[in-house]
Amino acid sequence: MGRMYRGLSSDQFCWISLPAPSVSLMRGLADVFGIHELIVEDAVIGEQRPKVEHYDDQLLLVARTLEQPDNTQETGSGPRMQTGEVLVVVGDSFVLSIDHRRPRGRDQRTGGRRVLPLR
Repeated sequence: MGRMYRGLSSDQFCWISLPAPSVSLMRGLADVFGIHELIVEDAVIGEQRPKVEHYDDQLLLVARTLEQPDNTQETGSGPRMQTGEVLVVVGDSFVLSIDHRRPRGRDQRTGGRRVLPLR
């Protein structure tokens, strides 16, 4: 990945889109793109509040997502929705988007469901 990025001309940029990354993957990306260590931490941990922050020459955007699964179950208070998070890191010549949406049905870390009843 680093070789491909370094091979871009000055008027090109690289956009990488990832599901929730591991620590080692984010450290590798940080080495290649010069990503600030606080951005790396937010990207790996997830569960951030919505925000826009500047770090040197990089911008971090964190937004919450809401998704209705295909197999939505109705409850007494309405359909259930899954929540997630998207982080976008913008640098001079790269964009990195990280999707912390949960896989359909179960939360990988807890084995439980992350759902929000709509009212």
